[in-house]
Amino acid sequence: MSRVESDNESRGRSEGEEPSHNMEGMYAVLAETNNQYAETWYYFIRYDTNVEALEQLYAQLESVEWVYLESYSTFALDLENLVSPQTAKELTKLNINEGSYHRKFDGTLQFINFGFRKRDNNIVRLINVCDTIGFGGIENFIDQEDFDPEDFVTDSGSEESESEDESESESEEESRGSPETKAVRPTNKPNNKATAKTQQQQRNSSEGNSNKQEEEEGRQEGRQEGRQEGRQEGRQEGKQEGKQESRQESRQEQESKPKGGKKKTTDKSTLPPPPVPPPSPAIAPTQQPDSSVNKKKSKKKN
Repeated sequence: MSRVESDNESRGRSEGEEPSHNMEGMYAVLAETNNQYAETWYYFIRYDTNVEALEQLYAQLESVEWVYLESYSTFALDLENLVSPQTAKELTKLNINEGSYHRKFDGTLQFINFGFRKRDNNIVRLINVCDTIGFGGIENFIDQEDFDPEDFVTDSGSEESESEDESESESEEESRGSPETKAVRPTNKPNNKATAKTQQQQRNSSEGNSNKQEEEEGRQEGRQEGRQEGRQEGRQEGKQEGKQESRQESRQEQESKPKGGKKKTTDKSTLPPPPVPPPSPAIAPTQQPDSSVNKKKSKKKN
């Protein structure tokens, strides 16, 4: 199945460039994850002929802390898990990405220096890397790409096929006839006076019903408002009466309490004198009998 060649892939190719089909050695994988397309693109670079250049590139990429920035990419280079040229070639045949396809390079990689400075923060370094090798820019530092021309369709060819499809669809629509020329069935309007009267009566009845509904709604609203006002007035009156009663009770308590916190004592001078008891009658003294007289009387009896 043919695929459209993207700008990233066609940017470094000239018209007379012949593809390379090297199937020797092992390949390192440079992965670019693009945030705009939400895709990861693999660049397979021959390892045995580019060891030093790949190690320099690896050291610089590892010094950057890759964070998400819109419209930018993140990079990762794996120098430990190498793949065979057959695997790299097969992966370039995948037709699953929209922004770019996986690419295989057999040539010599140049030494890439991003020019990092000590004062540069992480964001500055990230943007510098993306501006240098982002969106397939690695092709500017390596040659001999392995690709098959028959797998690609240029943008001009795709545009021609799209124009042909559009012309065919337009011709089919003309043969069928445009929708504007289709006959429209006229609608019959009622002219009967009786129907007009009935419609007017229905309108009047509907208006009367709506007026009645509005009046009933107004009455209900008035009742509800009156109930609410009555409740509020009753609550206010109850609160006022309660306040007055509490005030009176507090006043009475204050009056009953002595001033200065001392107990209330009665003045003895102001009290009336106690009543005088009536005099008791005189009791005559009782005479004790004479013991000698009693003795004489007893003798006489004897």
